[in-house]
Amino acid sequence: MKSLSGTLIESELFGHEKNAFNNADERKGLLEEANNGTLFLDEIHNTPISDQLKLLTIFNKKEIVIRRVGGNKDIPINVRIIWGTNKDLSKEVMNGNFHYEFKNRIDSRSDTIFISSLNERRNEISTRRHDNSPFRDNT
Repeated sequence: MKSLSGTLIESELFGHEKNAFNNADERKGLLEEANNGTLFLDEIHNTPISDQLKLLTIFNKKEIVIRRVGGNKDIPINVRIIWGTNKDLSKEVMNGNFHYEFKNRIDSRSDTIFISSLNERRNEISTRRHDNSPFRDNT
């Protein structure tokens, strides 16, 4: 999400209506496409605070409801969202890089699974070459 501007993030996540901006066709966003499924949002710590607030508004209700850019119709969706980050969000909040309420919303609706980096788990990396590997050079 780091490389997308605010309006583009909004359009990608929520979709947009025809003519919402120049030459725009109607398009579902990622949240609507993931309806009745799962959406993985990686590097959530890179999301601008203004967009965190937009996400926060849809998660403040028991039911998730979105509205496409340029639209006036609420669209209820049923989606499980998995958040990924390689940062400590508590530290990001303290540094002013992450919105406190958004972090609390994530925490209250999520189970946290902490997986340390492979650098911290070198013993888990196998150095043995497997003879039945599909990537083995057969020459």
